[in-house]
Amino acid sequence: MENLTSLRLKLSVDKCHAISIRSKQNLNRQRTGQAVFNRSPCFKINNKGIKVSYSLKYLGINIDNRLAWTAHIMTLYSELFKLTQNFNHIVQSDFIIDKHILDTWYFVVVEKALLYGAGVWGGSLNTENIKRLTTIRRVFLLKFMKVSSTSSTQVLGVLAGIPPLYLSAKAEFQKLQVWVCLSSELGRVLDVGELDHFVKLSSVPIEFIIIDIKPQIANSQFEVYTRVDRKV
Repeated sequence: MENLTSLRLKLSVDKCHAISIRSKQNLNRQRTGQAVFNRSPCFKINNKGIKVSYSLKYLGINIDNRLAWTAHIMTLYSELFKLTQNFNHIVQSDFIIDKHILDTWYFVVVEKALLYGAGVWGGSLNTENIKRLTTIRRVFLLKFMKVSSTSSTQVLGVLAGIPPLYLSAKAEFQKLQVWVCLSSELGRVLDVGELDHFVKLSSVPIEFIIIDIKPQIANSQFEVYTRVDRKV
């Protein structure tokens, strides 16, 4: 609050929302002496209560109080129809469209939009959410292949050469884990102790935008891949 005052800003308490993440552990009070509260806690700012929601949208991702990500995946249906609406007149036309164009459209436009934030929610998919992602993928496959709606989803995926959406989401999650060095299997993928130079990005202060990279090392045994959308 002091920082807001110094910046001459005012906090709108009426527009504030809070979310309480419940523990996934089922604790027995008689055995452990601990209790799980079914009620959401009360939060107040300036003696004003804040609305506690079951789900909250933050940076484009819907977070629910159980971290099941069901609320976020359900919003992908509306995102799905927005993406297909602009291309329906092209896909449903009588002209023959090059398959490479459709593949590029799917992987560059559709999949990137649907898998936004998959590095966070892609590792916690349950059976129901996997079915939802499969249904979303089926809508695109039917439009791309222009086949009967009774066709099998697995067959459509093989013919189109498009991997299941939930596997792509899990791949994004694993890539993020390796990128921030949080994965327990990182040592099997890359032994950071044998690198000539290693920078752990999670240890770099956020206020720095430049990372000191050593000059090219002669006779190096490793190749470094960087993101093309960021300057390092």
